[in-house]
Amino acid sequence: MIKAIIFDWGGVLIDETLGKMDKYCADVLGVRVEDYNVARQKGFDDFARGDITEDELWRVVCDVLNIDMPNIESLWGDAVEEVFNEKVEMFELIKKLKGQGYKIGFLSNTEMPAVEYWHNNDYERYFDEAVFSCVEHMAKPEKEIYELICERLNVTPKEAIFIDDKKEFIDGAVNAGLQGLVFENVWQIQNDLKQLLN
Repeated sequence: MIKAIIFDWGGVLIDETLGKMDKYCADVLGVRVEDYNVARQKGFDDFARGDITEDELWRVVCDVLNIDMPNIESLWGDAVEEVFNEKVEMFELIKKLKGQGYKIGFLSNTEMPAVEYWHNNDYERYFDEAVFSCVEHMAKPEKEIYELICERLNVTPKEAIFIDDKKEFIDGAVNAGLQGLVFENVWQIQNDLKQLLN
């Protein structure tokens, strides 16, 4: 029996962000998006796992691009503020599921400035538990991160459904014993959930 539904963030609860983030940061740094993207990838996984700070990320990026460090408190945080755009219907769905008695979880590979944005915008009110890669120093599709969110929700993996827009992360969830749904659009997720929960 399903007791919990766990949601990814980017591409599911908000529009896909990374491309827009890349453009925003490249514009501020005054470099081509393609060049910025290559440089960002050198440090991004470590940043998303919380293994390096934002400052260290920009040091890596600026070294690769051979440019000066940005003189901004949090360029990543500014980009998050600029490009994050929530899918209102998904939050309506969460409220409905919560009203039906399901535990609602949040699991995201994300960075500390985005976590601050999450708290500043009081997203806690929608979720029973939240797990962020940068806080836990682990990331999807590692088995342990799916087990951790289930543990915090006090459910077994087989009692949980995970929703993400990336198939590799759904594969990771299924490997950890959860049921998984690949997000395509709100209508499809509503239908797929209806079938799984009935």
